[in-house]
Amino acid sequence: MERLELPVAEALRARFGAAPTVAVVLGSGLGPAVEVLTEVEGEADYPSVGLPPVGVKGHGGKVVVGRLGSVRAAFLCGRTHSYEILGLDLEPMVRAVRSMAAWGVEVVV
Repeated sequence: MERLELPVAEALRARFGAAPTVAVVLGSGLGPAVEVLTEVEGEADYPSVGLPPVGVKGHGGKVVVGRLGSVRAAFLCGRTHSYEILGLDLEPMVRAVRSMAAWGVEVVV
């Protein structure tokens, strides 16, 4: 089985360096929560790091890294839903979380 999360983790490491401590997956209606991040280091569109694009309105489809209080964090703005990939492999739905773990993130919310 091909581990599609590994190249994503490498792309994130190349873009942002070492993994943050925490990653937060933001779903519908939670996109504005990314504004609580301070000292934003940058953002990367999902396809640019190997994550599938999101198809649900309100999901930004990007990773943003910055500080959440005193903790370095990555916010994943949106996710792929199972109903978007009916009858297909569910790997695209879990790739972002697996990628966070492969990158070295300790906590995913």
